[in-house]
Amino acid sequence: MAAKRAKERTIEALMARRMISFRDLDAISVANGYFSYEAIDDFLEGSSSEHNSPDYMPASQDAPAIAKEIVERICSCQFHDGGGTSLKSASDQEIELEFHGACKHCPQIRYTADILKMALQHRMGRLDTVRFFGVALDEESTLPVNNQFTLSRFCREYGLTLKEIDEALERFGRLTDRELQLLGLRARMRRENR
Repeated sequence: MAAKRAKERTIEALMARRMISFRDLDAISVANGYFSYEAIDDFLEGSSSEHNSPDYMPASQDAPAIAKEIVERICSCQFHDGGGTSLKSASDQEIELEFHGACKHCPQIRYTADILKMALQHRMGRLDTVRFFGVALDEESTLPVNNQFTLSRFCREYGLTLKEIDEALERFGRLTDRELQLLGLRARMRRENR
């Protein structure tokens, strides 16, 4: 059944029907630590998904552990640019995060905050509120956009198409960040050798 659903719900078709965006794909990857059709299905099912039910909390994980895992997954590279994100507090209903250093002035911080919020809400069904401190998210930035490595940027940079990602998902079932990078490098090498 899952294989049939995967073939019916190719990523390009979902995007063409505006059922999912690159931002959603980034949130799915961050929330789960991998990318798969099943993860996309869970995300699309929304409130009917077991991950978003009021009773869902992964076995042997609590709110602080989940929040810390997601923050580390998306924000671990911020220190290279003189920034950072820390977990202030976490409960099943509320997460508080604080941005530090260069992140306070980064033009991409709203995107980062959105992805963090979406990923946390996806993994923690009882979560009502995600608060951010250390930055005014409603202020416009005049700084140039940095090179944050999102899935859409990754596809553009490597010339990787959504069809190629679909084909890899059909072959392997799920892809880690490293596997996506290898897929992108192989695609780039094939194009350069033509």
